[in-house]
Amino acid sequence: MPVQIHYTRSMFRRVTALAIILTLPLVLVACGGASESDSFTAISSGHEHSCALRADGTVTCWGRQSSPPEDEKFIEISSGPNFTCALREDGSPTCWKLPENDPNADYREGLVGTTPADEKFIVISSGNSHACGLRDDGTPVCWGANWANQVSVPSNEKFVDITSSFDYTCGIREDNVALCWGNVVRQPIMHLPERLVSISGGFSEACGLTVDSTVLCWNKHSGKVYQPLPGWKLSYLGNHVSHGAAHYRCGIGFDSSVICWASDGLGGDIKIVPIPPDDKFIDVGTGLLHACGILEGGSISCWGDNRQNQSEPPTLTPPTSLPTISEICASGLVVQKGSGCLAEEPLVDTYRFVVAPSGRADVYSSKDELVESQYGWVDLSYSIFGEQQTYVVLRAHTNSDGNWTIEAASGWE
Repeated sequence: MPVQIHYTRSMFRRVTALAIILTLPLVLVACGGASESDSFTAISSGHEHSCALRADGTVTCWGRQSSPPEDEKFIEISSGPNFTCALREDGSPTCWKLPENDPNADYREGLVGTTPADEKFIVISSGNSHACGLRDDGTPVCWGANWANQVSVPSNEKFVDITSSFDYTCGIREDNVALCWGNVVRQPIMHLPERLVSISGGFSEACGLTVDSTVLCWNKHSGKVYQPLPGWKLSYLGNHVSHGAAHYRCGIGFDSSVICWASDGLGGDIKIVPIPPDDKFIDVGTGLLHACGILEGGSISCWGDNRQNQSEPPTLTPPTSLPTISEICASGLVVQKGSGCLAEEPLVDTYRFVVAPSGRADVYSSKDELVESQYGWVDLSYSIFGEQQTYVVLRAHTNSDGNWTIEAASGWE
């Protein structure tokens, strides 16, 4: 029986970073001049942005986010909804927020201003409006908003992993016991029922990997524990933005493939979304409505909503041309790989729904701008405030053969 190795976020990124750096000479030969600046080792996603760490220690961000501090190198990154924190090479933390001209630029001003510059950490985790780090002896330090006591760390506790969430924080001790504090089941400290090796917070639920590689999630209000992926074993649980009701998460299996799932946060209506198994990942993170991962070769792959360019990393090469499409999307239509159909949003735009040869579905505006890129299902719909109806621009799901079936398009329901 093969030995199963589990990684916390910090361990996983350091091991994969070393693996990429060691293979760079091979990449240089194969690619004719690639360098550390072309390879990424870690990624973290916020609401509408992502940041990635290069093998040379520099960071790049895209989407609705400002650039990281110039001329600095880092060993770890963690994105909150509208800000990102990172650890420098000496372990000191720094955080940066949205661009100054963004209407939400001051939303996390207090957090950025209170980052403890004199501390040294081995792990850092960004929540909604607070963040936490672990010193090398495992003691936690948290800062930022404390309306639910989410930064009031338990006394005399040491952890090997920590996750900052919306209004609560969780840590894992060396004995694999997980503790949560803040707004959790109306208790100062909640002891989780299973022993865990890693943990990832969220808006109303947190998920963790057990010692036998099973994923467990629990709701912070009810305390209900459920297993979202029965039968699946993961080696790594991806980071997840702390403030979002989508409950979309991803993890990495022992074969390096990514599996994603979405739920209602209570263990019901779980949709499992396997990413094409030929894509092998070393890291993955989910934002509000998008996800990004690092492939084994060090490149970036993103999918999901793209209205703020959060699914278009700077390394992405856009298609030189899109297929000419005339067929109208209609309920029951099966869209083959390499083809597509048109869906209309009245008085706004006509969208092109295109299924790539890989089985990924891309939605483009009439100006050839990528609106979103999805695996599993696409749901472009909206409700008018005060009305009971929903207008569906396009709703579709993938089939087992990689083709897609249109469920509804261009109409009210």
